[in-house]
Amino acid sequence: MNLMQNLRTYINNKWTMLVKKDKCEICSVEENLEVHHEIQFIELLNSTLELLKLDYKEDTNSYSSEELEKIKLVLLGKHLNIKGVTLCQSCHDNEHIINKLFKRLKKMDQAKYYDNDILLINNKLKQIENKKLFDSNKEDLVKFLSESIYNCIKIRNGYSTVKIKTINEFFIQHNIQYELKSRKESIRRDEDYYRKRYWMVCKI
Repeated sequence: MNLMQNLRTYINNKWTMLVKKDKCEICSVEENLEVHHEIQFIELLNSTLELLKLDYKEDTNSYSSEELEKIKLVLLGKHLNIKGVTLCQSCHDNEHIINKLFKRLKKMDQAKYYDNDILLINNKLKQIENKKLFDSNKEDLVKFLSESIYNCIKIRNGYSTVKIKTINEFFIQHNIQYELKSRKESIRRDEDYYRKRYWMVCKI
């Protein structure tokens, strides 16, 4: 049996009956009622399979009975944590059209923000090009990158733990024509000299 069909039937019998109201929540029609998922069914299924470390297989026979039971229980649990909206068939169709349009607009908006982020990053790197970046300057750069809208650098244990390699990999991935290099400089303190490491932003 088809996996999607099997799971939709299971969810309809368990969850839909719990959340379905007696009229459309938009137009108040009382016929041809359906339950609209706040989160798409396929997204809930994908996250269920990911949680269980299982691959998607079209045929239910490709899963053991234990695996299929786990999929159903986890998927039902995810449904119980989301809101189901009761809609008539017409309003339900319109809702999906609106959602598709919204997602398309959201992607366009994200692309615009992404381009803006890359422009800001390039401008920042141009300002500090060939300058010596010691401790506080390093942290300023990492903080700037981590707080960009695109959120390009992930911080786990403080700014000072971010490696040059991580930043340079991001530059390469997004075709940013700069490279961070690590260098040392001899600094005199009292009568002694010591070597201090710094970063330098270099144009490729």
